[in-house]
Amino acid sequence: MKSKYTFLFCFFFITSLIKAQTSQNYAVMLKAIVATSPASITLKWTADTLATGYIIYKKNKESIDWGAPIAALPKTALQYVDVNVTNTKAYEYYVRRTYTSSTQFAHGYIYAGINLNAVEQRGKLLLLIDANYVQALATEIAQLKVDLIADGWYVKIKNISRTSAVTDVKTIILNEYNNAADTGINKLKALYLLGKIPVPYSGDIFPDGHDPEHRGAWPADVYYGAMDETFWTDNTINHDSATDIRNHNEIGDGKFDQSYIYGTNVAIQIGRVDLTNMPQFGMSDTLLTKQYLNKAHAYKTGQMQVVRRGLIDDNFGSMGGEAFASTGWSDFSVMFGDSVFDRDYFTSIKQGNYLFSYGCGAGNYFSAQGIGKTEHFNNDSVNTIFTMLFGSFFGDWDSPDNFLRAPLCSPKTGLASAWSGRPYWHFHHMALGENIGYAAQLTQNNYSDFTNGNHFGYAYNYFPTFVHVALMGDPSLRLHPFKPVLGLNLSTINSNKNVVLKWSKSVDSSVIAYSIYNAHNLYEPFKLVSSVSFLDSSYTDLYPLSGKNIYMIRAIRKEQTPSGSYFNMALGSMDSVIAINTSLNTIQSHNLNLIMYPNPSTGLVKIFVDNQINGNINIECYDFSGRLILHKNTSSNITELDFSSFAKGLYVIKVKNGDKESIKKLILE
Repeated sequence: MKSKYTFLFCFFFITSLIKAQTSQNYAVMLKAIVATSPASITLKWTADTLATGYIIYKKNKESIDWGAPIAALPKTALQYVDVNVTNTKAYEYYVRRTYTSSTQFAHGYIYAGINLNAVEQRGKLLLLIDANYVQALATEIAQLKVDLIADGWYVKIKNISRTSAVTDVKTIILNEYNNAADTGINKLKALYLLGKIPVPYSGDIFPDGHDPEHRGAWPADVYYGAMDETFWTDNTINHDSATDIRNHNEIGDGKFDQSYIYGTNVAIQIGRVDLTNMPQFGMSDTLLTKQYLNKAHAYKTGQMQVVRRGLIDDNFGSMGGEAFASTGWSDFSVMFGDSVFDRDYFTSIKQGNYLFSYGCGAGNYFSAQGIGKTEHFNNDSVNTIFTMLFGSFFGDWDSPDNFLRAPLCSPKTGLASAWSGRPYWHFHHMALGENIGYAAQLTQNNYSDFTNGNHFGYAYNYFPTFVHVALMGDPSLRLHPFKPVLGLNLSTINSNKNVVLKWSKSVDSSVIAYSIYNAHNLYEPFKLVSSVSFLDSSYTDLYPLSGKNIYMIRAIRKEQTPSGSYFNMALGSMDSVIAINTSLNTIQSHNLNLIMYPNPSTGLVKIFVDNQINGNINIECYDFSGRLILHKNTSSNITELDFSSFAKGLYVIKVKNGDKESIKKLILE
């Protein structure tokens, strides 16, 4: 895999730790210990006898710029304590290990936080479905749609012909992305390509180092996410040296010229489940896709019991500083702490299961040396959900019996796969509940510069922002699913003016609360109705929507991971009922117009009811487990409450006056 590519960028991250022999030496394996009172985040890492020191950076998740270092520590340091943090928030840290040479570094990233709030709405997801599957997989597609909605996605669906031009598919995506009616959380955030959605090709590249036999256009799903159409051209590249005609790129052939997308960043998350042309598995692509959708449903609903640990099988080593598998060591430490193992790939995932795995070795389209072959995934004892694989050729995934796509075809597990090594992928946000599509978008957009006073981006080796970076799998997948509520039933009372919800409590003993939502239909975002205690199994909604109501209830539990803690939500359970309350305007008049400020607050909170009141106002405050911790009656429209003695975190404020009620969430910092 020797690279002959003359590169356009200055890569300070290509280093050579002469004395280091393994890829693990190029990773700072981090984990976080968090405390709530007083709030603190303690980063810990393992010692390295070759280290000369550690430099610590910190930023918000949304920023690409790390800014100036927040600390410089001696070589003996094994931790850093940050007290400049707040409960319910998370922060991103970069720990850079230095060595004697000014060009030698090891890298570690962690997204660490304390009691991070649950994500209720994840944004709009556009599901493009291969038209060949619309009838054949109608049941599985319907279940997929429900699962996505139940995880907080606002879902739009379009059926796509396999013979469509990629530019026509892009027009559909652009129309959804630029839809003026979709703003804020409803703006297009993710793209799920299910089936043989036309594959864009672009570039004159050979990221596996094989020039000329593998130089040319590679599959480029990033085309669907980089929204500036003027960027994409087909009038420059004219190269046909590749052995496979798929990679030939000639002027006017419908394959694009662009090799990388730096300067026109990928605007949405993209994941593809394309199981066509995989004869090694002895099933049609329709049946393989049916199998995949059923696996994904079982995983998302907590039916798969997978051990939270990582497996690394590195058959390249340090590779002159590229250290392909270092991305596994750094990502897995923040996900699994000390439960990261250097073991043979297929031997291990047959003997026991691993939530995430990494394997690399010299490759061809259907194998990686020291790892295995495509056919090895056709085995029901293979047990891994997420995997990173790296080796020559198979990163060009649109090929028969492709090794990168093979995990998705495995009978029992295997839901996502990425070609991680050139460049590195960065999955560390998943440890606090982020979905895998976020990691794909982050990696596709990652360009780093730590020269001349700049401090932005993440570590990479070769080929950052190049068009070949793609996620095989459902982009909505997360690390920590658990069993949802079962048996939600709805009925109406009081001449159908009120809706009674009853459910069977979650079998998960760690559930601390339930959140209830409703919407008129599945084609609009759900809105919060109320949060109730884990002890409850019923709720009466006094003010349902007019007409059809679809209710959804989601179980909540607290996750403790090596990156901190966050509140996690299971998929929602749904049912529908017709309420004939009155018009929406009348319903709104029954609700209190509640203003609460400041929110977030550090202590004093003013509660203002902007309605004509009748008698006393009843104010109740519940913690996130549903426990009533404050109760006050007042006859005034304005009330000031002191929460300074309360623990930092998320609370629910309920205010009632007669038959009027309003519910809001309060964040204490």
